[in-house]
Amino acid sequence: MSYIITADSAANLTNEFIKENHIAVINLSLHTETGEPFSDFCEADGYKSFYNKLRQGLLFKTAQINPQSYSNFFMPFLSASQDILYISMSSGISGSLASAHIAAKQLKSEFPERKIVIIDSLGASLGIYEIILRAIELQNNNYDIDTAAENLKTLVPRIMQIFTVGDLMHLRHSGRISTTAAVFGTALGIKPILKGNEDGKIVICGKSRGRKGVLTALAKKYADLYFKESTLPVCISHCDSESDALTLKNMLRDINPTANILTLAHEPTTAVHLGPDALALYFEGESDVRTK
Repeated sequence: MSYIITADSAANLTNEFIKENHIAVINLSLHTETGEPFSDFCEADGYKSFYNKLRQGLLFKTAQINPQSYSNFFMPFLSASQDILYISMSSGISGSLASAHIAAKQLKSEFPERKIVIIDSLGASLGIYEIILRAIELQNNNYDIDTAAENLKTLVPRIMQIFTVGDLMHLRHSGRISTTAAVFGTALGIKPILKGNEDGKIVICGKSRGRKGVLTALAKKYADLYFKESTLPVCISHCDSESDALTLKNMLRDINPTANILTLAHEPTTAVHLGPDALALYFEGESDVRTK
């Protein structure tokens, strides 16, 4: 039986990648405070217009995907006798995964012979992309949906996702740090280093002073924790900070000259919580890498 690989727009997939690999994507809800919806989730220009709006102070709001939207998304594939492998944004930062499970349960009675297998990526952006790459590889090698899912579940805790931000105030708006800490840290030029932990939640795991210091800290994390035999690319996402992404890429290249390194503009859904100039690094480590 055939199955289709699906994801949500937090996976940071480009239109070209989606078409080439026959991936189906459901868009998360993103709109301005005045209610104007954002829809260009896979544009190829680095989301320049989106980041310009953020720099101008325009605030965006996000909302989880509801069960009915998932049902509408899943239905055509089930009707075409396809099973569904859905790789979701982390349950630690969004309630959308719970909605997907509700929809899958409801659809089971209508399509008892079909499977909807849901994988919690415990991540976002290129952290999801890394898992999708492995899913495509497994599918191309004729792994059935259940075997592929078990393989992906062992990969999820191995994907290290570590990042920094350009402005602490965006973290303050999303409730990650207090107003006092944001003001004090900004005044001192302190840059936090954050990661996705073993539960897919964002936690502070360090700090550095100045942009050069934080890039060095990210590169050191890679040097200390990357899995030498990994076949997955090392990924860097940036929030309208391409020069910093290239600087970090060169640092990583010095550490591992043979690494396949991908840099891409960070998708808008989670970028609204990070703000312009945020920078994130994703790579495969050992099975306990998220606890490091």
